Amino acid sequence: MIKIDRDTKIFALIDDSPTSSHRPQIFQKLFSQLETNSSYTPLNIGEDYLSFTINGLRKSQISGVNLGKKYQKRAIGLVDSLSEEAKSCQFITSISIENGKLHGYITTGKAISILIPGKTAIFGDDISLIESILWHVEDISSITIVLDNIENSKPLLEKYPNLDIRFGDSNHLFDVDGYDQVLDLSDGEKLYVRDGNFSLITPSSEEVEELECRIDIQQWLG
Repeated sequence: MIKIDRDTKIFALIDDSPTSSHRPQIFQKLFSQLETNSSYTPLNIGEDYLSFTINGLRKSQISGVNLGKKYQKRAIGLVDSLSEEAKSCQFITSISIENGKLHGYITTGKAISILIPGKTAIFGDDISLIESILWHVEDISSITIVLDNIENSKPLLEKYPNLDIRFGDSNHLFDVDGYDQVLDLSDGEKLYVRDGNFSLITPSSEEVEELECRIDIQQWLG
Protein backbone atom coordinates (compact mmCIF):
# COMPACT_ATOMS: atom_id res chain seq x y z
CA MET A 1 0.00 0.00 0.00
CA ILE A 2 1.38 3.42 -1.04
CA LYS A 3 1.03 6.03 1.72
CA ILE A 4 0.01 9.52 0.64
CA ASP A 5 0.27 12.54 2.92
CA ARG A 6 -0.01 16.29 2.41
CA ASP A 7 3.60 16.48 1.24
CA THR A 8 3.21 13.78 -1.43
CA LYS A 9 3.68 14.97 -5.00
CA ILE A 10 0.94 13.43 -7.12
CA PHE A 11 1.20 12.62 -10.82
CA ALA A 12 -1.28 10.93 -13.13
CA LEU A 13 -2.07 9.37 -16.50
CA ILE A 14 -5.09 10.81 -18.36
CA ASP A 15 -6.47 8.25 -20.79
CA ASP A 16 -9.72 6.57 -21.80
CA SER A 17 -8.21 3.12 -21.15
CA PRO A 18 -5.45 3.67 -18.56
CA THR A 19 -5.51 0.17 -17.05
CA SER A 20 -3.53 -1.22 -20.00
CA SER A 21 -0.59 1.12 -19.32
CA HIS A 22 2.60 0.03 -17.58
CA ARG A 23 3.42 3.60 -16.52
CA PRO A 24 2.00 3.43 -12.96
CA GLN A 25 4.26 0.47 -12.15
CA ILE A 26 7.27 2.07 -13.86
CA PHE A 27 6.80 5.38 -12.05
CA GLN A 28 6.32 3.76 -8.66
CA LYS A 29 9.50 1.73 -9.18
CA LEU A 30 11.46 4.86 -10.11
CA PHE A 31 9.98 6.89 -7.23
CA SER A 32 11.01 4.12 -4.85
CA GLN A 33 14.55 4.07 -6.24
CA LEU A 34 14.80 7.85 -5.84
CA GLU A 35 13.27 7.67 -2.35
CA THR A 36 10.96 10.55 -3.22
CA ASN A 37 7.57 11.13 -1.65
CA SER A 38 5.63 10.87 -4.91
CA SER A 39 2.69 8.88 -6.24
CA TYR A 40 1.30 8.12 -9.70
CA THR A 41 -2.26 7.14 -10.54
CA PRO A 42 -4.18 6.27 -13.74
CA LEU A 43 -7.29 8.39 -14.41
CA ASN A 44 -9.99 6.97 -16.67
CA ILE A 45 -11.20 10.08 -18.52
CA GLY A 46 -13.65 9.95 -21.43
CA GLU A 47 -13.32 12.27 -24.44
CA ASP A 48 -16.20 14.50 -23.33
CA TYR A 49 -14.42 15.25 -20.04
CA LEU A 50 -10.90 15.93 -21.35
CA SER A 51 -11.14 19.73 -21.41
CA PHE A 52 -12.82 19.86 -17.99
CA THR A 53 -10.20 17.52 -16.51
CA ILE A 54 -7.18 19.39 -17.87
CA ASN A 55 -8.56 22.78 -16.83
CA GLY A 56 -9.20 21.33 -13.38
CA LEU A 57 -5.49 20.53 -13.01
CA ARG A 58 -4.83 24.24 -12.36
CA LYS A 59 -6.42 24.04 -8.90
CA SER A 60 -5.63 20.42 -8.10
CA GLN A 61 -2.81 18.87 -6.07
CA ILE A 62 -1.51 17.09 -9.18
CA SER A 63 1.95 18.28 -10.28
CA GLY A 64 2.19 16.56 -13.66
CA VAL A 65 0.31 14.26 -16.03
CA ASN A 66 0.88 12.02 -19.02
CA LEU A 67 -1.64 11.87 -21.85
CA GLY A 68 -2.90 8.76 -23.63
CA LYS A 69 -2.17 8.76 -27.36
CA LYS A 70 -5.78 9.62 -28.18
CA TYR A 71 -5.46 12.94 -26.34
CA GLN A 72 -1.96 14.04 -27.31
CA LYS A 73 -3.06 16.30 -30.16
CA ARG A 74 -6.31 17.48 -28.61
CA ALA A 75 -4.58 18.74 -25.47
CA ILE A 76 -2.40 21.22 -27.41
CA GLY A 77 -5.00 23.97 -27.11
CA LEU A 78 -5.71 23.34 -23.43
CA VAL A 79 -2.34 24.33 -21.94
CA ASP A 80 -0.75 27.72 -21.26
CA SER A 81 2.63 27.10 -22.86
CA LEU A 82 4.42 24.61 -25.08
CA SER A 83 8.01 23.53 -25.56
CA GLU A 84 9.52 24.57 -28.90
CA GLU A 85 9.45 20.91 -29.93
CA ALA A 86 5.73 20.64 -29.14
CA LYS A 87 4.99 23.85 -31.06
CA SER A 88 6.66 22.39 -34.14
CA CYS A 89 5.36 18.81 -33.86
CA GLN A 90 1.87 19.80 -32.70
CA PHE A 91 1.31 17.23 -29.99
CA ILE A 92 2.23 16.75 -26.35
CA THR A 93 2.77 13.65 -24.26
CA SER A 94 3.03 15.34 -20.87
CA ILE A 95 2.02 18.38 -18.86
CA SER A 96 3.82 19.93 -15.92
CA ILE A 97 1.78 22.08 -13.52
CA GLU A 98 3.31 24.92 -11.52
CA ASN A 99 1.47 27.79 -9.83
CA GLY A 100 -1.69 26.95 -11.75
CA LYS A 101 0.02 27.10 -15.14
CA LEU A 102 0.11 24.16 -17.54
CA HIS A 103 3.19 23.51 -19.68
CA GLY A 104 3.00 20.91 -22.46
CA TYR A 105 5.99 19.02 -23.78
CA ILE A 106 7.04 15.76 -25.49
CA THR A 107 9.02 12.82 -24.13
CA THR A 108 8.68 10.16 -26.85
CA GLY A 109 11.07 11.54 -29.46
CA LYS A 110 13.88 12.07 -26.97
CA ALA A 111 13.38 8.62 -25.43
CA ILE A 112 13.45 6.87 -28.81
CA SER A 113 16.50 8.82 -29.98
CA ILE A 114 18.49 7.38 -27.07
CA LEU A 115 17.76 3.85 -28.33
CA ILE A 116 18.76 4.45 -31.97
CA PRO A 117 22.44 5.41 -31.87
CA GLY A 118 23.29 3.67 -35.16
CA LYS A 119 21.89 3.44 -38.68
CA THR A 120 18.10 3.32 -38.35
CA ALA A 121 15.15 2.80 -40.69
CA ILE A 122 11.90 4.35 -39.46
CA PHE A 123 8.64 2.89 -40.78
CA GLY A 124 5.18 4.43 -40.44
CA ASP A 125 3.29 7.59 -41.36
CA ASP A 126 3.18 9.31 -37.97
CA ILE A 127 4.93 12.41 -39.29
CA SER A 128 4.57 14.34 -36.02
CA LEU A 129 6.31 11.61 -34.04
CA ILE A 130 9.01 11.21 -36.70
CA GLU A 131 9.73 14.94 -36.45
CA SER A 132 9.92 14.67 -32.65
CA ILE A 133 12.55 11.95 -33.00
CA LEU A 134 14.52 14.01 -35.52
CA TRP A 135 14.62 16.88 -33.01
CA HIS A 136 16.94 14.77 -30.85
CA VAL A 137 18.98 12.79 -33.40
CA GLU A 138 22.55 14.07 -33.59
CA ASP A 139 23.31 12.66 -37.05
CA ILE A 140 20.33 12.95 -39.43
CA SER A 141 22.30 11.11 -42.11
CA SER A 142 22.00 7.93 -40.02
CA ILE A 143 18.20 7.96 -40.42
CA THR A 144 16.11 6.62 -43.32
CA ILE A 145 12.36 7.25 -43.34
CA VAL A 146 10.29 4.59 -45.12
CA LEU A 147 6.78 5.70 -46.14
CA ASP A 148 4.02 3.99 -48.09
CA ASN A 149 2.76 7.41 -49.17
CA ILE A 150 5.58 9.66 -50.34
CA GLU A 151 3.24 12.67 -50.39
CA ASN A 152 3.34 12.58 -46.58
CA SER A 153 7.04 13.43 -46.71
CA LYS A 154 6.50 17.08 -47.68
CA PRO A 155 6.31 18.51 -44.11
CA LEU A 156 9.51 16.65 -43.15
CA LEU A 157 11.44 17.71 -46.25
CA GLU A 158 10.50 21.35 -45.65
CA LYS A 159 12.28 21.18 -42.28
CA TYR A 160 14.94 18.57 -43.14
CA PRO A 161 15.69 18.95 -46.88
CA ASN A 162 18.56 16.44 -46.77
CA LEU A 163 16.53 13.72 -45.04
CA ASP A 164 16.73 10.27 -46.67
CA ILE A 165 13.14 9.24 -47.48
CA ARG A 166 12.28 5.99 -49.29
CA PHE A 167 9.15 4.20 -50.47
CA GLY A 168 8.04 0.83 -49.16
CA ASP A 169 4.83 -1.19 -49.03
CA SER A 170 3.53 -4.76 -49.36
CA ASN A 171 4.59 -4.89 -53.00
CA HIS A 172 7.93 -3.16 -52.48
CA LEU A 173 9.70 -4.67 -49.46
CA PHE A 174 12.40 -2.45 -48.02
CA ASP A 175 15.86 -3.97 -47.73
CA VAL A 176 17.06 -3.42 -44.17
CA ASP A 177 20.42 -5.07 -44.66
CA GLY A 178 23.06 -2.86 -43.03
CA TYR A 179 20.67 -1.15 -40.61
CA ASP A 180 21.30 -1.45 -36.87
CA GLN A 181 17.72 -0.71 -35.80
CA VAL A 182 14.26 -0.69 -37.33
CA LEU A 183 11.79 1.62 -35.63
CA ASP A 184 8.19 0.52 -36.22
CA LEU A 185 5.68 3.38 -36.00
CA SER A 186 3.08 1.53 -38.08
CA ASP A 187 0.77 1.09 -35.07
CA GLY A 188 0.26 -2.64 -35.32
CA GLU A 189 0.28 -2.98 -39.09
CA LYS A 190 2.51 -5.58 -40.72
CA LEU A 191 6.08 -4.42 -41.21
CA TYR A 192 7.13 -5.05 -44.81
CA VAL A 193 10.89 -5.55 -44.76
CA ARG A 194 13.38 -7.94 -46.24
CA ASP A 195 15.11 -10.02 -43.61
CA GLY A 196 18.07 -8.44 -41.91
CA ASN A 197 19.98 -8.56 -38.64
CA PHE A 198 18.48 -5.63 -36.74
CA SER A 199 16.94 -4.64 -33.42
CA LEU A 200 13.21 -3.86 -33.57
CA ILE A 201 11.96 -0.91 -31.52
CA THR A 202 8.38 0.32 -31.02
CA PRO A 203 7.15 3.40 -29.11
CA SER A 204 5.31 1.10 -26.68
CA SER A 205 8.36 -1.00 -25.83
CA GLU A 206 9.27 -1.19 -22.15
CA GLU A 207 12.64 0.49 -22.78
CA VAL A 208 10.99 3.51 -24.45
CA GLU A 209 8.33 3.82 -21.75
CA GLU A 210 10.87 3.75 -18.93
CA LEU A 211 13.03 6.38 -20.62
CA GLU A 212 9.94 8.57 -21.08
CA CYS A 213 9.12 8.20 -17.39
CA ARG A 214 12.67 9.20 -16.45
CA ILE A 215 12.39 12.31 -18.65
CA ASP A 216 9.10 13.20 -16.96
CA ILE A 217 10.57 12.78 -13.49
CA GLN A 218 13.41 15.13 -14.38
CA GLN A 219 10.87 17.67 -15.64
CA TRP A 220 8.49 17.28 -12.70
CA LEU A 221 10.92 16.94 -9.81
CA GLY A 222 13.95 18.80 -11.21
